[in-house]
Amino acid sequence: MDTEPEPEPEPQPEPEPEPEPEAGRPDQLEPEPELQPQPEPEPEPEPEPEPEAGRPGQLDPESEQQPQPEPELRFDRYGLASDCEHARLYEHEAAEAAKEAEREAKWAKMIGAWENYASEAATARRSAKLKRRCRKGIPVVHRGHAWFLLSGARDEMQRSPQVYHDYSRVQPCPESYENQIQLDIGRTITDHRVFRDPSGEGQRKLFRVLRAYAVYNHKVAYCQGMSYVAGMFLCQQGVTEEQAFWMLRQFMNDAKYNLCGLFEDGFPLLNAYLDTLTELLSADRRFAVAHAHITKEGVVPMMFAEKWLLTLFMYNWPYKIAVRMWDVIVSEGPTAFFGFALSVFQMTGQELLTMDTEQLLLFLTANAADGGFTRVITARGADRFMKLALGLEVKQATLDAIEDRLRVAAEQRSREATAESSPARGHRRQESMEGSASHIGAARPATRRRRGGGWCSSRPAGISD
Repeated sequence: MDTEPEPEPEPQPEPEPEPEPEAGRPDQLEPEPELQPQPEPEPEPEPEPEPEAGRPGQLDPESEQQPQPEPELRFDRYGLASDCEHARLYEHEAAEAAKEAEREAKWAKMIGAWENYASEAATARRSAKLKRRCRKGIPVVHRGHAWFLLSGARDEMQRSPQVYHDYSRVQPCPESYENQIQLDIGRTITDHRVFRDPSGEGQRKLFRVLRAYAVYNHKVAYCQGMSYVAGMFLCQQGVTEEQAFWMLRQFMNDAKYNLCGLFEDGFPLLNAYLDTLTELLSADRRFAVAHAHITKEGVVPMMFAEKWLLTLFMYNWPYKIAVRMWDVIVSEGPTAFFGFALSVFQMTGQELLTMDTEQLLLFLTANAADGGFTRVITARGADRFMKLALGLEVKQATLDAIEDRLRVAAEQRSREATAESSPARGHRRQESMEGSASHIGAARPATRRRRGGGWCSSRPAGISD
């Protein structure tokens, strides 16, 4: 039996997709949390264009209005500023400071019993101990007081207590001296705390000390170089301006030093010392080759050692070594100069042989930073330099023998000049006298008395013997 085919099922219509909720309308059935708007990323700053070659970059206007403060200036135990050349280049400070600390107690004890070491009643053993300790170096904290005692300035000040006030503030002083003093003090030991401020009390004290001496000693008055000597005294801890004046007076007028001949008209002591140094350099085989070389190049001690003498090694020498040299000069007298000068040739003789005239003058007169000989001394340190220099000490008998030879030579030139100026040779009179005067003026050491008188016999009025 035939069956009818089943009808095919009608296709079911596909369900229509639910319409998406309109923008801003949440779904009614399952509300979703609102999406927070994401912050837009900040644009990266564009790199600043580099300044064009040859043109400096523009400064921030605010930085121009608000300048950065300068770093605080520090001073070391000597009183030298931290930016000072000597303070920067000197590498032996820590070791020498440690040694000095050990000596401070010994010096304090010795100063407390000074008459036992530095008077006529002192035993030879104690006098030798004082000399030995001065050569090793006086501690910074005791140096000023020790110099005041060693120089005899304390005794002079006690004998004439009103002299300094009178000469520094009451007695008139020529205006030309005051003007020159004022000009020079502004360039005296300017790396030291005492004189760092151009309008500070230190420079005013130095002015009064130099003015007082100019009034006190009319024969010498004031000469360039004296500001370094007086300034060195004022740089020491605890030294008053009156004490500095009396130490200057001792250096200039006391028989132990008698340095006024360095500054008098004609500079007799300066010329004598330079001639003596020339004799020592030429006669000693340790220095003869170097001396012959610099002579061939036209360089003589007057060209480099003059300022060593006139400032007592304060010009271009490292301060920390100069004070050690002064310890010996104050203790023993100025003839220690020769050992210090010879040591320069001992240390640098081979180097000198490679130099021409211009290089020699630069080397022997410039400071360490500019390539001068003091860079060699600075590298060695004060202890090594002093050991070498004191080993080259020139005995007084040698100095006396040189003095005699120079005197005889000067007298011979004088006789020759007299003979040349006779009527029979009148046509050569003026030429001969001018030539002989130049020689005699450069080598005339014969005025020094053997004992007690020194090179300069002047003694200003107002001071008791």
